[in-house]
Amino acid sequence: MNTTVAEGVELAKAVVAAAAEVPADVKLIIAPPFTHLYPVAEVVKGTAVGLSSQNCADKEKGAYTGEISGAMLKDLGIEYVIIGHSERREYFAETDETVNLKAH
Repeated sequence: MNTTVAEGVELAKAVVAAAAEVPADVKLIIAPPFTHLYPVAEVVKGTAVGLSSQNCADKEKGAYTGEISGAMLKDLGIEYVIIGHSERREYFAETDETVNLKAH
């Protein structure tokens, strides 16, 4: 929960600009907050920088207010998702079982 959308877009632009200095065998991926995903996707489109979501739901669709599905992320061109992060486990009581559901 850091940066405004405008700040996140500027940060993404800076990362894209610096990506040329990253060795070719390193995959550079950024994971902005959900509110930043669409505008940042536009910034990284066609570059060597990958884009990740910070989380996703373990459901495909339905009335799960505030959640976002893997299909919704894929539609935005998001190739990666962080799941099983220690913060989600500590603060939201996520378990190996819930992480497994998200992975599938």
